[in-house]
Amino acid sequence: VDIGSRTCRFGWSGEAKPQHVIPSRSLLSTTATSHFIQRGLVTDWAALEAVWSVVFSSSQAAPEESPVLLADYPGTKDADREKMAEILFEKFGIPNYFVATQSVLALYSCGRTSGLVIDSGYSVTHAMAVHEGYAYPHTVERIDVGGEDIALYLGNLLQDRGADIKELDLDNLQEQVSQVPLDFIQESMRLRARPEEQPAITLPDGNTIALQDEHLRCGEVLFQPGLVGADGSGLDERLWDIVRICEADKEGGPMRTLPQCVILAGGLSQLPGLVPRVRSELEKRSPAARNCFIAALPQDDARNAAWIGGSILPSLSGFVERNFVSRDEYREHGPAAIHHRC
Repeated sequence: VDIGSRTCRFGWSGEAKPQHVIPSRSLLSTTATSHFIQRGLVTDWAALEAVWSVVFSSSQAAPEESPVLLADYPGTKDADREKMAEILFEKFGIPNYFVATQSVLALYSCGRTSGLVIDSGYSVTHAMAVHEGYAYPHTVERIDVGGEDIALYLGNLLQDRGADIKELDLDNLQEQVSQVPLDFIQESMRLRARPEEQPAITLPDGNTIALQDEHLRCGEVLFQPGLVGADGSGLDERLWDIVRICEADKEGGPMRTLPQCVILAGGLSQLPGLVPRVRSELEKRSPAARNCFIAALPQDDARNAAWIGGSILPSLSGFVERNFVSRDEYREHGPAAIHHRC
């Protein structure tokens, strides 16, 4: 199960794709909090419990007979992990439980166990290092920027040009036009100096408008979060911080081998120009990055990466028996039992 702020993906392990991909808001009654997960953090546990009820009923699964693997966000607090285990064991009576970080599962989805993972989704972007299937929590970098922020930003930019676009149409429009420039200032100046090269788009109302640099500004948000009012440095600086942590790994530890590859997952990983920009920013800081494998997962795999990785793990021989927390372990140790296994 992969519960996000925009969509919830769930289904049975061993399958290539989730059997259910449902907008998270539609899983709740109109009286419940629609944004029960914000920026990767659970803000309404009662609403989340209601979501679990829908997950089990939609899957036609008896909770007491269904082991659960959950994909959670990088940097999730121990207390939140324990609260989730408490809900599943005590409210639903599941027999076994395992929780894994989305970044680890994204690597498993493409047949890898080590690398630097960038996961950029609807409401938040994370980057972190993973080695041999183990997440390194002290490398987690979080940027409070996602597809929703970029869509609203595009709406504001186009509104300044006289275009009034409904919020419901902004997500699709953002996905169609946003690009990540290799050099924002240079490319923006070029387009403004050559209006004939400005791309024209058709708005939802049928009108046509030539983009000056709005599409480039949308992609640049990942590298300049301040454009949408988010705090902190951009993706380029965050990635380099992770690389430096890996290089400083004491006593020649395993992290010194990272990053041999950089994998991009999540919906925003499909932005045109993002992979070349990531490569360019890393190579500016270290020539060794030229030997690094950098790639975004294919579109469907990118959106479903955490779920696909989560589908693979329980299918491995003996994985459930060796790694899942059993109901008996939970009864003996309480919610803290997950820290012994997960």
